[in-house]
Amino acid sequence: MALERGAGRQVSDPQELIDAVALYIEQPNLLVAAGQAAHRLVADNRGALERTLAQMTDVLNRTGTHLGAGHQRC
Repeated sequence: MALERGAGRQVSDPQELIDAVALYIEQPNLLVAAGQAAHRLVADNRGALERTLAQMTDVLNRTGTHLGAGHQRC
């Protein structure tokens, strides 16, 4: 998700990491853009866990399945 949104770079070895850091040092505008994209990504996904749990609870309630403490079936 972060890669698709331009919020990061994937490296597969130490040399690629060195190259990525050097690129950000040489072109700080790319670093700023990646940081802004990361900030948007986090903001866009704020509350995702709560929304997912609410949907799961709704499905479980409609199917008559209830989870108790420790997520064991009651």
